[in-house]
Amino acid sequence: MRKRGARTKPRRGLHSAIVRGIVRTNRECNADAIARPMRNLFVLLRSGEVLEHVATGVACMHLRDVDASRKDLDPTVPIAPAIRGWVECWQQLDPALPSGNLLKLADCLDAWEGITEELTDAAHEEFETQVRAFPGFSAEHVKRAIKSAMIAVELEKIQEAAA
Repeated sequence: MRKRGARTKPRRGLHSAIVRGIVRTNRECNADAIARPMRNLFVLLRSGEVLEHVATGVACMHLRDVDASRKDLDPTVPIAPAIRGWVECWQQLDPALPSGNLLKLADCLDAWEGITEELTDAAHEEFETQVRAFPGFSAEHVKRAIKSAMIAVELEKIQEAAA
């Protein structure tokens, strides 16, 4: 038992509420970084800048965030598979989050159908809802979801090639 007036050791480190705030802010920054290419996609869609890949004929976007020093990376990315990969990842993280408009947008891009402003706005709102939910997930949970989504995409490619 401590004597009255006795000095106690000062606590070291940050208060747990401050640490939780720092961790949440870090996750929000990570969410913004992860979301940047998709946000660029929505800007391009609104401006009508969908590119057709010369070799494959699929709807593509030019990634502005690709490291120019990496010559092995193709800066054009097919849009529909990117959207479907995003949705697949979120189905792993939280299947309750909406993704129907994102999938509809991907289908329209695959078929080169007209994309309405309403569909683009609805898909963008679903996307932003998902991004806002991101800081609530642990890094380990996100890593598992990304791996699962990548495996699902690769399996789909193998099945399509075999068909």
